[in-house]
Amino acid sequence: MDTIKITKSLGDKLVNIPLNLEFKNNGYSDLVTRIAEEEKQKNVNLIVDAEKMRFYSAKYGESTRVGDTKLKFYFKGGSVYGNDFLSAGFDVDDIDDKRNRLTKSFFRLDFYDSNIENTQNFLFSEQLYVGLNPSPTFDFNFIYWVKNDTKFVSESSYRKLYFSATFFNAKDGTTKKFINTNNNNDITLNNYKTNKQVRFVELRVLNPFIDQPLIGNKNNLFYIEPINGNTDNLITFTELNILG
Repeated sequence: MDTIKITKSLGDKLVNIPLNLEFKNNGYSDLVTRIAEEEKQKNVNLIVDAEKMRFYSAKYGESTRVGDTKLKFYFKGGSVYGNDFLSAGFDVDDIDDKRNRLTKSFFRLDFYDSNIENTQNFLFSEQLYVGLNPSPTFDFNFIYWVKNDTKFVSESSYRKLYFSATFFNAKDGTTKKFINTNNNNDITLNNYKTNKQVRFVELRVLNPFIDQPLIGNKNNLFYIEPINGNTDNLITFTELNILG
């Protein structure tokens, strides 16, 4: 094998770098080409089964659809909370004339896989535009979720989802965070820090491929976990205000 020796002085040290000038077909080129082609084929026309299904709200522990589940939001107007847009800071004219500053405002629901904020993974968001709604109350009768969730297919279990709510005000550009409680009161800082449950609504998406109580059935349903005053028919959010 012919080599060229490059010698470079580094103080009192020498570095020898041999360069091979002999070219032979040692088979590595063909091997690299074959591996590259195999990897290319693995990434061509990949089929990712992300098909989503519609899951309907159901009576807790049963297989019967509720059909009339509501989300209610309470704003603090002055010293009291109200399920109305006046309490949110809008004028009568904004409401009566359905001005864009109100109709273009919206609530954003952010969904996560856990209620532990420092480890949870964000999943997706849904926006609820005020539109022509006369009050901050919205239907919540169904959600969309992945049909072939690993919890369903591999573990024969159910999927828990958690969501929080934020209001985006098109009138003044502000945002307001909400907590999941039906007390409609201010909350202490200590209670907010220690009671993580009030920050999220918890849902149980049932396994559509099996039929077991509180795990799943074949009707594509989800349960609203009965915490923070939530029921099959009603989920209540209250504007977050921490006592000084």
